[in-house]
Amino acid sequence: VVDNKRTLEFEDANGDRRSRTRLISHAQREPRGKGGNTDVYLDESAHYIFGDKIYIAAVPIITRGSGRLITGSTPLGKRGVHYMLKAEAQYKRIYSYHEIFWWNCPELVNEAVFAEAQEKAVLYDSEERVLKYGSDKLIAIFISMPLEQFQQEYELLTIDETISFYPLDLIHSCCYEAPHDPIFDEEDDYSSKIEGLFNVVKSNPKINFKLYESLEALALAVQENKVKARLCAGYDVGRKKHNAEFAVIEEIGDMQIIRYLEPFKKMEFNIQKAFLTKALTMFPQLKLGIDNTAIGMNMGEDLWLRFRSRVRRVDFTNSWKEEVATDLHIRLESQTLGIPYLKPLVNQIHSIKRKVTEHGHFKFDAEKNPHHHGDKFWAIGLASNMGSKPTKARLSSQLPLGVRGQRNLATPSVRKIQKIHNVRAVTGEFDIPHIASELRMPGVKI
Repeated sequence: VVDNKRTLEFEDANGDRRSRTRLISHAQREPRGKGGNTDVYLDESAHYIFGDKIYIAAVPIITRGSGRLITGSTPLGKRGVHYMLKAEAQYKRIYSYHEIFWWNCPELVNEAVFAEAQEKAVLYDSEERVLKYGSDKLIAIFISMPLEQFQQEYELLTIDETISFYPLDLIHSCCYEAPHDPIFDEEDDYSSKIEGLFNVVKSNPKINFKLYESLEALALAVQENKVKARLCAGYDVGRKKHNAEFAVIEEIGDMQIIRYLEPFKKMEFNIQKAFLTKALTMFPQLKLGIDNTAIGMNMGEDLWLRFRSRVRRVDFTNSWKEEVATDLHIRLESQTLGIPYLKPLVNQIHSIKRKVTEHGHFKFDAEKNPHHHGDKFWAIGLASNMGSKPTKARLSSQLPLGVRGQRNLATPSVRKIQKIHNVRAVTGEFDIPHIASELRMPGVKI
C-alpha cells in the first residue's frame, strides 16, 4: 500500500482484521523511536561513516515487544561498530553469532561439489578451496584481487591495520642480490630471520637480475642488448624534509625488474631537473612518471613541455596510491617484480601500511619515520605504473578453460597463504533463531 524511496508497506487480509508490515530504510542515518515488535537490521555496518551514532540510536528501538537487532557486514579492518560487537567480550553474552563464507552460497560454488564444500572447504587454504569448490566466476574474482582483500570480502578475515601491507617474507621472495651495502651490517627495527630470499631468481633462471650503479652503466647494458631499451621510470620529488628518489624498471614479459635507483638528498631543484633531462635524453624510449603534487608541479610541467607524451604527471591522490599499492602487492604475490636486496629499500617497502579512514576508504602511507616517507617505494610505484598492469601467476593450468583462456598463467603461486583459524563473533542479534541459511550474500558476517 506504500512504495517510495524510504518505505515499503504491505497489507494482508487476516480474517476480519487487516495486518500491515512496514519496511523503513534509514540509509546512513540514525533511526529513532521505541516501537513495539520492531526489528532493526544494520546492513554492512562495518562500512558506516557514523556507525557508533547509528548503533546507539538503533538499540532503543527494540525496547518494547519482541523486536530484534541484527547487524551484518563484510569486515573492514579492526575498527567501527561491527568489529566492536565482534571483538569485545561484554557483547558475547547478549549476541548470537553466525558466519557465512563464500562456500555457503550456492551461486559461488560448483554445483556438483556444493554438499562436500559445506563440510570440507574450511580445511583448505584459500587458493586450494577456490580451485576445488569455486565457480568459474569466483575463480575470476580471486584472480583479480590480492589475497588479503579476497579473504576479507569472501572469507571473513579481519585485516590488522597495524601490520605492514608488505610482510618481510613477501618482499624477500622477490629480492635479488645487489652490490653489498655496509648498512646491511647494521641492526634495525625490521631485522629478522630471512626466509625465501631470492626465490624470484630461482624461479626465473634465464633472467639476468642486476642493479646498475649509474646511468652510463645502464646505457651500456641497453647498447649490448642486456637490458631492453623500453624502460619505465618514476620520480618522487623531495627537497628538504625527505629525499627525492629516482627508479628505473625494465619489463620482460610480465616481469618487472628494478634496474637503477638514485636518491637526491636535499638537492636543488635545478640539479634534479638536469638529471631527469639527462636520463630522458640518454634513453629515447624511457617513459617517466613524476610526482605532480605540491613541490613537484613545476618540475613536472617543465619536463612535460619538453618531452610531452614520455612524461606523465601524477597527482598522489588516495585512489592513485591504492591502485599502485595494490598492483605492487599483486606483483609481490606472484613474484613478477625483481627487487634489489638493499636494506634501506626493503625497510621502506615494509614501512607502508594500509589504514581505513573514517569514511571507509583505504589510505596507504609509510609509518611515521624521521628518515623517510616511503619515498623509494613511491618512486618504484610510479615506474611500475608506467608499465603494464600485473597479472597473477597463480592457479596455473588447473583453471577451468573458460577462465584460463583470459590469461596465460604459467607460473605456480608461491605465496604465503593465510588459513582461516577460529573465525568468531560475526555479529550480534537479540533473541533470534539461527538464520544464516536464509542469507545468500557472499562473505557476509551476520
